[in-house]
Amino acid sequence: MRGDGMHLNRLVYMGALFAVMHGAYAQTPYTAASVVQLSTGGSLPTNIGHTLRLGSDVYTQDTLDPLAVYGWGVNESGQAVGTSLINSPYKTAFVTGADGVGITALMPGTSGSRSFATGINDGGQVVGFSTTSTSGYYSGGQAFFAAADGTTHTLGGTGSRAFGVNSSGQVAGMNAGTAFITDANGGALHSLGTLTGSGSSYGTGINDKGQVVGFSSSAAGSPHAFVTDVNGGAMHDLGALYGGSSYASGINEHGQVVGSSVFKASSGLFVSRAFITDEDGTMRDLGSLDNRVAGMSSFATGVNDNGIVVGYGMSSGGWHAFITGTNGQGMYDLNSLVSGLSLSYAWGVNNENQVLAQGSGGMYLIDLNTIPVDSGGVSPGVIPEPGTLALMVGGLVVVWRRRRIG
Repeated sequence: MRGDGMHLNRLVYMGALFAVMHGAYAQTPYTAASVVQLSTGGSLPTNIGHTLRLGSDVYTQDTLDPLAVYGWGVNESGQAVGTSLINSPYKTAFVTGADGVGITALMPGTSGSRSFATGINDGGQVVGFSTTSTSGYYSGGQAFFAAADGTTHTLGGTGSRAFGVNSSGQVAGMNAGTAFITDANGGALHSLGTLTGSGSSYGTGINDKGQVVGFSSSAAGSPHAFVTDVNGGAMHDLGALYGGSSYASGINEHGQVVGSSVFKASSGLFVSRAFITDEDGTMRDLGSLDNRVAGMSSFATGVNDNGIVVGYGMSSGGWHAFITGTNGQGMYDLNSLVSGLSLSYAWGVNNENQVLAQGSGGMYLIDLNTIPVDSGGVSPGVIPEPGTLALMVGGLVVVWRRRRIG
């Protein structure tokens, strides 16, 4: 039996070597067509009426530092939503025009509140939440719904938070510790309950079918990602990687769910891995930006209808934004596509392959092209140099002697 186990381990780590050669060294299927910086221009009034513009403006001491602009999501037209330090230190929700042009404030923060825009649909309807305190992200306040013309109304509830909105204006979020879905156009709140009938749950995303995703108390004793049936129907446990906990962050129109799963590695340290679900709902580990190094974490934040996933992962030098190929295949560092920037996080991707990313200098909307694949349907790979390959093999021999993560 021991001999069979060692043989299996050899096969596993030969597979790992293949993955390294075709993952960490694979050529990205994308090129960057354009990069737009989301930032401000013009003077800043004390509360409302300001206009935010593109980063090509010339800044003065009276304008907002673009580093103080934070994005949350993007729709098919390239309209981005997020939060800006309009009245520093008070945070204000904003929405941009198409392709990131012309940012406009929503529910401006004041000396006694903050506001956050967290989701937008293709019709330009925005959701988010305000707080009643500048001291805490979770202090009081209510979720809000903003129509395309900027008029807003609150969704009610107790300390409610909204995080996603679909094409009919159904909103997903959390109210009084439980996930909710609303009627169309930000209508009445309906509790989704929890996976166990007790505890708490959080709604983080929704698709046009009304399938809500998020995370909930589970029978396993740790939070688990969930997905509901259409229109906020029955809640289903998606499980977790390697017996850990899991958190869903987004869902596309095909019902593919993305998020992150946290588990304890054999080293004793906790590791997070980005995941996507397959057609049968099975959770698949997307790996990390550098599969040669054990214990590298990754987090998925968004997915489009082609299964292209964005997020961020640990790499040499810190956190780097990533994007995958279709159906979560491969993981590519967004920094390989741009020069002069250091992109740490990616927060959303639309079906036009526009990615909302955060890094040095603030927030960026990156418009990606796809590199044509060869006749075999596979993007050409980059073969590592012999010296590098030797180091990789040596590293795998060391890992061979360690217990498998799980």
